Amino acid sequence: MLKRVAFSGIDQRTNPSDLQLLHQQYPFVEFVYLLSESQKAGNRYPRPVILKAYQKLKIPMAVHLCGKIAIELIHSNDWKPVHDMLG
Repeated sequence: MLKRVAFSGIDQRTNPSDLQLLHQQYPFVEFVYLLSESQKAGNRYPRPVILKAYQKLKIPMAVHLCGKIAIELIHSNDWKPVHDMLG
């Protein structure tokens, strides 16, 4: 049975109030931000300060690892670069 639906690509243009409202109406929605070493703070890739603000919302969040950082994690099982990028 489906338990979560992911809304991917939230970034600095996403209004946190909209996320709160969506979470209240649809508690099964999980909000996903994209993380990439080559796309830091670009469109659809939020800056670390924005990530911290979203984490304070107390809503279901996830990260989608893109490109090199995902490949390196698979090979090394080292989460430190991910944690470093998240601030």
